[in-house]
Amino acid sequence: MRQEARIGRGSPRVNHQKVVVFSVSVHREVLAWIWSDGLWKVRLKYDHSPFATSAFCHPGMLPAWPGIVQSEELSCSPSSIRAFEFIQARLRDCDANHPCCSKGSSSDLPTRLIDVGITGSEVTDHVRLVETSSLPSTAHATHIALSYCWGTGQSVTAASNNYEAMKQGFLASTLPQTIRDAITVTQKLGQQNLWIDALCIIQDSSSDWELESTKMASIYRNAHITIAAGIAVDASEGFLESRQHMAAQPKSVYCCEWDVSINTDEHSTKSYKTMLAARVIPPISYHKVYMIENGLPLNTRGWAMQEKILSKRVVTYTAHELQWTCHLLSTCECGYLSHSVDLGQTISVNSISNRREAFFEWAKIIEAYSGQSLTYREDKLPAISGVAQALQSIIQSPYLGGHWLSYLPEEIAWSARPSHFEHSDQVEGD
Repeated sequence: MRQEARIGRGSPRVNHQKVVVFSVSVHREVLAWIWSDGLWKVRLKYDHSPFATSAFCHPGMLPAWPGIVQSEELSCSPSSIRAFEFIQARLRDCDANHPCCSKGSSSDLPTRLIDVGITGSEVTDHVRLVETSSLPSTAHATHIALSYCWGTGQSVTAASNNYEAMKQGFLASTLPQTIRDAITVTQKLGQQNLWIDALCIIQDSSSDWELESTKMASIYRNAHITIAAGIAVDASEGFLESRQHMAAQPKSVYCCEWDVSINTDEHSTKSYKTMLAARVIPPISYHKVYMIENGLPLNTRGWAMQEKILSKRVVTYTAHELQWTCHLLSTCECGYLSHSVDLGQTISVNSISNRREAFFEWAKIIEAYSGQSLTYREDKLPAISGVAQALQSIIQSPYLGGHWLSYLPEEIAWSARPSHFEHSDQVEGD
């Protein structure tokens, strides 16, 4: 079935089998517009070098033709104003339209938090460790959680010998870069409290670690948002500074005013003006690597997998854009994940209500978790215990170290798959 239309300049060819091509010559550049993988893509040939981009129009403007996404320009760096606008826009939409992503209450706060030093509109370098039991009972406090790789760069931790001093306050500039970046994000989002395992758990106290590790489910489930430092291989690397996204690269883009005529009925048409633009986006293969194939250092880690599953919403810092995931939506700055059936998966153990569904979800999680890396072998059960705790009230079965008593015959009927990697008891990471 073919549908003719008059769209700006040039001669489009449209059919409803998602094979759409539109070619136009602009300043000696040749663009071919193709509907594929849920997005309008553009093949741009300039100086004999092909670049893949996507078509878009700004929010509030009507698309030049159906299927073109409404979106802002992509951020040029993770620390840019546009990157923070992306997070704020997603938070506003989630708060307004996703009841299941509602905020936790002050009674759900972790034992300790880092007060990032916001007083009114002021942002300072002075932060402190606070015990949430000392917070006013009338305050409706929230917190942000950090998910990151420790690696070998975690040089500052809470310990018995510095605990009281940390409660008095210290300079954020003395912390590893990933933690400093998380503090910056928390401050720019207008939030007061940040949970970081290295600073909120007394690391040389086995009793405190055992107690706090059992609270992981509530810590991440009740966080206002989780910051996932996906690209940083360890705590010293950071994820904001000295990084540029693909949109910052000096490649040609296309933007012009566009005249569109729409047939409103058999005898009349409606005309309007809009803007048609093209922008450089991360390639589809990039999304597949970072969403499925564990291309991000953080995505290979066992603890981080649990943190993502438990979190009600996560903003992930990747090499070329920010990605957003909550119970009802998985998207990214370029919009590809919103239109991808394969990659646009949401995280939602908190939204499962059916017992059988919960068990099958657990089986999928365990299969994926078995391929994750852990620094210490003894963390294997603690690093997934938060997910088990979240599902236990639904599965309604005693939990036996990775198995459910009610489904034990099914769970022990497992088989191993050949691995391309050798695992050791200790590897670098969390």
